[in-house]
Amino acid sequence: MSFLSIFSFMFWSLLYGPGMLTAVSVVLAKPGMPISIPSEKMTLKNLENRIIFEGAVLIKREGMTVNADRAEVLLSESKQSGSLLTESDSGRDVSQIIATGSVRIVRGAQQAKAEKGVYKKGEEVFVLTGNPEVWDKDFHVKGKVITFFIDEERTLVSESQAVIYNTKNELKREKKLN
Repeated sequence: MSFLSIFSFMFWSLLYGPGMLTAVSVVLAKPGMPISIPSEKMTLKNLENRIIFEGAVLIKREGMTVNADRAEVLLSESKQSGSLLTESDSGRDVSQIIATGSVRIVRGAQQAKAEKGVYKKGEEVFVLTGNPEVWDKDFHVKGKVITFFIDEERTLVSESQAVIYNTKNELKREKKLN
C-alpha cells in the first residue's frame, strides 16, 4: 500500500461528513499485518513524516490492542525525491509508534499499563516506561522499564518487583485414606 493510498483513505475518512467523529488510518507494519488506529483527532505532518492521533486512541495490530490518550506514528523517509504526495512514493512505512498518556495494552491473557509506550518496527519491540505494570493469569510485575519482544513472546523487566500466584496448588498435600 503506497503512502498516497494511506493519505487518500485518511483524507476522505475525515471529509466524509459532519457526523464523522473519528479519524481512521490503516497502515502496513509488515506485509499482511495491518495496524488500525481510530482516534478523535488526527493531524498529518507530511513534511515531518509523522501522523499524530489524539483523544481515545485505539491501536490494533495482530492480536494486540493499545489504548492511549495520544499516539505519534513516525514514517520512514521517502526514497523518492520531490513531493511526498506522488504516485511513485512507495518507500514510506511505519518505523515507530509512540503512545503517551494512560497507555494500556492487551495481548491475549496479558495486560499492561504505563504512561508511555514505544513500538519499534525494525526490532519488533514495545517498550513501556512511566510506572509500567504487567498482569497475567499467574503473575503481576512492576518495574522501571518493561520491554516486550513481540516476535519472541518474551518480556524483559528492569528493576522488577514481581508477585507470582500459585494457582495450581502444587504444594498441597493429599490426605491418606485408611
